[in-house]
Amino acid sequence: MNKKFVSTAVAYLLSAGVVVIACGGDSSSGDDLPPPGSGEDASVGSDGSPSGDGDGSSNPGDGGPGGRDVCASASPPNVPGPLNVVVMLDHSGSMGNDSGEPNLANRWAPVTAALNMLFADPQAGGMKASLRDYPTPAASNECDPVYDKPQVPLTLLPNPTAFKNSITSDGAPVGNSTLMPALEGAVAYAKAQGSKTVILFVTDGLPDEPAPPKGPCRETYAQVQSIAKSAATVSGIKTYVLGAGTSAYHAEIDKLAADGGTGKALWINIKDPHGTEQELLGKLAQERSPVVTCSITVPNAPSGKTFDYNAVDVTITPDQGQPTKVPYSPSCEGGLGWQYDNAQAPKKILLCATTCSTIKSASTKTTASFACVD
Repeated sequence: MNKKFVSTAVAYLLSAGVVVIACGGDSSSGDDLPPPGSGEDASVGSDGSPSGDGDGSSNPGDGGPGGRDVCASASPPNVPGPLNVVVMLDHSGSMGNDSGEPNLANRWAPVTAALNMLFADPQAGGMKASLRDYPTPAASNECDPVYDKPQVPLTLLPNPTAFKNSITSDGAPVGNSTLMPALEGAVAYAKAQGSKTVILFVTDGLPDEPAPPKGPCRETYAQVQSIAKSAATVSGIKTYVLGAGTSAYHAEIDKLAADGGTGKALWINIKDPHGTEQELLGKLAQERSPVVTCSITVPNAPSGKTFDYNAVDVTITPDQGQPTKVPYSPSCEGGLGWQYDNAQAPKKILLCATTCSTIKSASTKTTASFACVD
């Protein structure tokens, strides 16, 4: 949202009444009991601002709310937003030992270890993940578009059991890599979700033969890459790639990630799957936009001091803009301003509905500043 709109919205919010930065009650509202800690010097004047030692204003040079120094401040918590991760796991024979190479230890084991760590990681809390392996040897035709139905549907993380049990039940890797239908199925499932979704595509590449490499569905790397590119550019669905195997086709798999909008593939570290998991988690975390909340928890006052709840500033600051004070409104008349959850024993500061909607539609920071009495 542009700066002009934010400024206009802020001006509208504040035009509905006098900007009363101290939180004295409105004597006409029925909520006219002074909040706790206000004392005799924080009574409410006829203009709606506290009278007594503090004049209810915060003029330049006064230091803080009500002319007092700020002794504490707080903002809404930085809560990462939801994210769906559609995981497609390469379960082809080359991930195991079907070729006589120790790929079970070098590919399948570290890859599944990293995934199991991701699914169980508390830092992934708030994300959802689904899991589907490919190919499907039991299918009459492994190239049929059957990959849009995950074995584990979107499930809230962390979950240390559902995904691990599914991976364990897969048994030894077998079959040919069906990259094209697998990615097509992942995109179809991702499109069916109603919130932000990315794909995590795990692969060790197309079969080496015939040359140039083609999968059992006659797909080429270029075709698979084009699916990822279309999903990213047309549908806004990014494809992250976790690669395994030799370096023979690293460039092709890296390009799959690049066309999917995520730069290069992340390659499994055989000796440190936990490090791979942490790097992957960091990449996914970047996809989680912060959730804008409209409540601020009242912090603890400094030792030996008490908050003057009748002298609190709440400000909203647009990106590249100046802070603007939000009026205290015990009844949230017109949905503007802010109120306490309980004026007699405040635990939270709550933005009124219209003010809340405004900050959610703009890039702003909300701050509550508290003054203290000894």
